[in-house]
Amino acid sequence: MATAMYFTSRLKPSTQRLKLLPAWLAIGALALMAQLPDKLRLVFGAQVGRLFYLVNAKRRRIAHINLELCFPHWPLEKRRQVIREHFKIYGQAIVDLGMVSLSSEERLNAVINIEGFENYRRVSNAGHAVIFLTPHLVGVDIAGTLLSRHLPVCTMMRDHKNPVLNNRLKANRKRFGLKLYTRSQGLLPLVQNLKKKVSCYYIADEDFGVNNSIFVSFFGVPVATLNTLGRMARLTNAKVLPVRSYLDSKTGRYDITIEAPLENFPTDDSYTNARRMNAIFEKMISAAPEQYLWTLRWFKSRPDNGTPPY
Repeated sequence: MATAMYFTSRLKPSTQRLKLLPAWLAIGALALMAQLPDKLRLVFGAQVGRLFYLVNAKRRRIAHINLELCFPHWPLEKRRQVIREHFKIYGQAIVDLGMVSLSSEERLNAVINIEGFENYRRVSNAGHAVIFLTPHLVGVDIAGTLLSRHLPVCTMMRDHKNPVLNNRLKANRKRFGLKLYTRSQGLLPLVQNLKKKVSCYYIADEDFGVNNSIFVSFFGVPVATLNTLGRMARLTNAKVLPVRSYLDSKTGRYDITIEAPLENFPTDDSYTNARRMNAIFEKMISAAPEQYLWTLRWFKSRPDNGTPPY
């Protein structure tokens, strides 16, 4: 028994390190690719995305189901084309996480363009807190991180199962001072920061189940939608400014736009608030459908406990 325990205790750390090795290799590869000239960075990113497309049949299938639900009028070949382009641009965005982590601010300035700061300043100067509202576009991570270069921002993230990747993602996002909280901490830290006039970068389009959600149309399909945006805005006297972030797959440039604050928001009706939020997301996604993370199970919760389409 003692001998068995000895070998178990000796082997366990090595086994754990071996399981984490792919994550360390991936981080090292991203660090190397971050040093490449922009053209090569884009080529490598596109190849990473194509590899994802080829090997991950599960995510391809989820993307096809999502697009068929949201755009049933599209011909099959158009949906396939959007999915192929999405995987390509998603691979480029993944590679760019290394650039955000390691590149100089001068280089970042050359590939990141943020417009609409005047909308933020007008609201902030009037004494309002600001909620930056955005969906899961491929540039969502970089946009939140880069906004924190210019103003105090907090946000929320879900912990990654892999501790190595989780720690690296946290370090990336916090590089320029972004205040980061986990889902398990709830909304209270965000509300507390908003009351101190720290802006909140709010990604509100995930399906977190029926708790704290209501079913609202999203491209004509009922989706479990968080009803917390209106409540946060009301509690903190915050103005909601939509933010869109698109990656140009040919130039590698990120165009981030802070839009004007929503007028007459929030209302007293949770459904109206949630539907307006989804309508904003629909407009952003329709302008560049390949930029949205169609590989996530947006419709896993169904009304009346119906069967998910996946």
